[in-house]
Amino acid sequence: PVVGRGLFTYEYCMENADFRNIVATAVFQTIPTDLHPEGITLYSTVYEGFAETTFANGAVFLGGKTGTTEEAGRCLVSACERNGTTLICVTLNDRNDWADHKAMYEHCFEKCSETKLEYKNDITVPVVGGVSDYAGCYSPEVRISLPVGEKSKVTAELCIKPFVYAPVLQKEKTGEVRYYYKGKQIASSPVFTKLSTAARLSGDNSVLKSIFDRIKRLLT
Repeated sequence: PVVGRGLFTYEYCMENADFRNIVATAVFQTIPTDLHPEGITLYSTVYEGFAETTFANGAVFLGGKTGTTEEAGRCLVSACERNGTTLICVTLNDRNDWADHKAMYEHCFEKCSETKLEYKNDITVPVVGGVSDYAGCYSPEVRISLPVGEKSKVTAELCIKPFVYAPVLQKEKTGEVRYYYKGKQIASSPVFTKLSTAARLSGDNSVLKSIFDRIKRLLT
């Protein structure tokens, strides 16, 4: 349970840009003061153990935090990223934690592979006041690292506007496709219109009728 809490806490902290920058800083120089006119150079003890921040498999070390208590002994939490996938490792009472973390990252990343995700269903969005009632859309593919053989467990959710007003520009964003793995969102891709759609002439009464019909369908 303690390891689990440490894992989820660090995962939450890594979503903060300032935290990510701090833990990823190997050397920091303080500003000059009267007591220390040249400032003080601070070195991260985490990077003493990770002399190489880029591994042979392409993974990049993102920093970490050490700690020691009588009950838990020497502790280390760290993060590493490759191809958009971030892994977090937590160890307790481990005197060889630097080497163990590196070995686990090398092992776990080898169990992952770059996977292409694309939304293959037809996507359209209703157009109000346009020469066409619908605009065709598309969502670019995204690539992400997943455990080998797990692509079939990824689900996609289409989130798109209920309608757009003409004129519609080509490649106008109308929503996004969200990809989920084991209940957690792992990626997203914007939805764009394929072509532009011109507006009907202002004197055409069918424009108002189209608007009222669209509103009626949304409310019923």
